[in-house]
Amino acid sequence: SSSARTDFVLDALEQALYARQPVRGGLIHHSARSATPSSW
Repeated sequence: SSSARTDFVLDALEQALYARQPVRGGLIHHSARSATPSSW
């Protein structure tokens, strides 16, 4: 379905943002899904 594809794209974008942003204050806590910043 298109909603599943949208979720996949959004997850990919979130992971890209995590990968390029330094963690400020040691906490980015908006997603409880499996995408965990590698700096933790």
